[in-house]
Amino acid sequence: MVIRSMHRVQPVTAQFTVLAETASLSGLRQHVRSAMEAERWQSTVIEAVVLALDEACANLVRHAFHGDARESFTVTLQMEPDALHLEICDSAAPFNPSEYLPQDVESYLRRHRAEKSGHGLGIVLMLSLMDEVRYVPAPQLGGANRLTLTKRRG
Repeated sequence: MVIRSMHRVQPVTAQFTVLAETASLSGLRQHVRSAMEAERWQSTVIEAVVLALDEACANLVRHAFHGDARESFTVTLQMEPDALHLEICDSAAPFNPSEYLPQDVESYLRRHRAEKSGHGLGIVLMLSLMDEVRYVPAPQLGGANRLTLTKRRG
């Protein structure tokens, strides 16, 4: 991946194929962190982006692919001078994110979490860390689901 200065015309783009196992996520986190550091993003923003990305990918590995390393997904990083976009594409069964958004987080923590162990507040976390979170399920069987995480500078 070639990283240029902030005065570039072309955005920085990189694509990663990630095996559906948690061990594969550390390399992805490091690549994204390094790319953002090279473009002089603030460290707190870098950590927020990396955490949101890690949560999204860990959920995919754990809940959609059940840790099956024969499966994989792609992550595309696109960095512009004023924004970063991460697009995660997978072939897992689509889901409805609104089913995983608690209306009342305190109530959720008291009741729901105990009833559905293994389901946390990942989507809520991503929404709080990123400027935009957009999920588009595959339009047809065998298509690609797309989750896009966007963070703007400043």
